[in-house]
Amino acid sequence: MFKLLRERRGISELVMVLIMISLALVGGGLAYAILGGTVSSVSSNVSLELQSAEINASATPKVVTAVVKNNGSVAITSATIVFYRSGNENVTLTISDISAGLTKSASSTTDLAFEAGKTYTVVLEADAAKGGKISKTVSVLAK
Repeated sequence: MFKLLRERRGISELVMVLIMISLALVGGGLAYAILGGTVSSVSSNVSLELQSAEINASATPKVVTAVVKNNGSVAITSATIVFYRSGNENVTLTISDISAGLTKSASSTTDLAFEAGKTYTVVLEADAAKGGKISKTVSVLAK
């Protein structure tokens, strides 16, 4: 025991090990503080549900309606719902600023020749506030 106290070399090695451990802990803490925000934003939940898409082909003029719900934890900055008839003929609805948990709808009238009983393609595309993108395609039977 007295031998350890006399050998300064042994004590300085111990101090050096403690300093190295402290530096490693400080470096890890800094890395966590800097990257913590980035990691949490990447793991955010981006989810948008097309609750309904309808084409009322019996009305004059025709009416298209869409209802979307933000099921995620990130706000949706804009959502575009496109009802395709054929070729370049389509009706586009736009919904903006859908906060997490909210449901929004949009509708429009059109003179396009949608026919009752026929199936049409509807595409939902959305951009999230933190950079995520969503795209969904469904088929809708016109009424």
